[in-house]
Amino acid sequence: MNILDIGVQITKMNILDIGVQITKMNILDIGVQIIKMNILDIGVQITKVMNILDISVQIIKMNILDIGVQITKMNILDIGVQIIKMNILDISVQIIKMNILDISVQIIKINTGVQLIIC
Repeated sequence: MNILDIGVQITKMNILDIGVQITKMNILDIGVQIIKMNILDIGVQITKVMNILDISVQIIKMNILDIGVQITKMNILDIGVQIIKMNILDISVQIIKMNILDISVQIIKINTGVQLIIC
């Protein structure tokens, strides 16, 4: 998904095996790599998160016991990325709002299909 040459690449999202792999997310050439997130072993492995220019990445709350991952706020150059709720048991991933340079990208529901709404 290229938005004004801001490369946001979510190359593979496996939902049937309850594994979410986000291999590369480039935002203004700021590499944020979340390589592997394993849910089956009830552990979240974020192997590499690159903080560049002292950008604070705040992962407020991550609930694993109910197999729900809530990442409430990630500030990247004061670009608010809010991933509100990711439900895995009903095999639906809801990313409510991602603001990238005041471009609101709403990915409402992924049920093995992708609905992308760009406002």
